[in-house]
Amino acid sequence: MDPQRRYCLRGTVDYPERLSRLDDPPPELELEGAFDQAAPKVAIVGTRRATELGLELAFGLAADLARAGVVVVSGGAIGVDTAAHRGALAGQGATWAVLPTALAQPAPARNRALFRQIVEQGGGLMAEVSSVHRHRFVARNRLVAALVDLVVVVEAFARSGTAATANAARRLGVPVAAMPWSLRDPAGEGCLGLLASGARCVRQADDVLGLLGIAAEVRAPRRVMSPLEQSLEVPHSPEELALRFGRPIQSVLAELTELELTGAVSAGPGGRYRLRRL
Repeated sequence: MDPQRRYCLRGTVDYPERLSRLDDPPPELELEGAFDQAAPKVAIVGTRRATELGLELAFGLAADLARAGVVVVSGGAIGVDTAAHRGALAGQGATWAVLPTALAQPAPARNRALFRQIVEQGGGLMAEVSSVHRHRFVARNRLVAALVDLVVVVEAFARSGTAATANAARRLGVPVAAMPWSLRDPAGEGCLGLLASGARCVRQADDVLGLLGIAAEVRAPRRVMSPLEQSLEVPHSPEELALRFGRPIQSVLAELTELELTGAVSAGPGGRYRLRRL
């Protein structure tokens, strides 16, 4: 067993007090890493079938919130969850991943390196022990909702498992927010539905911090990522970036060179750049 991995019973010092407000709080949790109980926490969630824009939005929001001292909580799944965890790491902050499976066999398997980075950078992994729930993924979502001060849905189709997190939050009295999407974009239908039913509209980290009552003047200074840098959550070639942003290739190459020198991005196979994994 990993020396950082441990079990905790409800009522013990490691057990997150906020989970006790659930109707069915887990009697036992499996934990790995560090858990700052006092820090403000925001869940950033959304579809596994995330679009490139959804990934960019989740990554950028998480990075800015992490720089402001907010712990980013999500479910470790592919798509929006993964982008949120990676954004928090890029923002040099802490993130928690609440997993539906035992920590010895975390799901999804493709994110095992990410989960290790989360622990190494001062965040934590959490899983419910001996869950009686048949639907472990849905059961996990109620834990995410209970741990945080606010749930933000970045991208969700009309029929999305993200609704389970939003519904759990509302039952607990945890505020729910969503990002606005075009009426013509099916990837955002779930967000539009939440907004229509009373969720708060957020477009950027400042909106979220305002809902948390964190004033801009007391936030730690943070480096603002350019749109080009944010887009590198997904690998791009310089030519693709020039076309996407309507910029001369020389300008794109100059920015990429500067970012590479600072260690923010790295070049991969085929000359495609992406944000450097921390």
